[in-house]
Amino acid sequence: MIWLNYNPVTGEIINTGTAQNNSNAEQFEHLGDVIVGLHADRSLHYIRKGKVVDRPIMPIIKNNLKLSGIPLGCAIYIDDTLSVESNRKETITIEKEHESDTYNLRFALFPYLDFEVTV
Repeated sequence: MIWLNYNPVTGEIINTGTAQNNSNAEQFEHLGDVIVGLHADRSLHYIRKGKVVDRPIMPIIKNNLKLSGIPLGCAIYIDDTLSVESNRKETITIEKEHESDTYNLRFALFPYLDFEVTV
């Protein structure tokens, strides 16, 4: 038997696991909101209206050093360091100190899949 528990507000899957076939749902009550019998990959899925659904792709568009379509509230990481906790703009332009500089950017906002790009 497979099971998963999730945050009922956001739908984020917290844990997944397996149990012996003779297990019953009551054994998982201590985990909180649990769905038994559904398989999901927490990096790719979340729960919406009691069903496992794909996490949406973040709608960011890259045009040279300009990034647009950034969802409001997105965390922006530059080279794995949190740079901005809450983006208030939908478009940003990357300014390089030297033309040869490269930066690894990651944008994170649940339920979207993280968006990563090197500029």
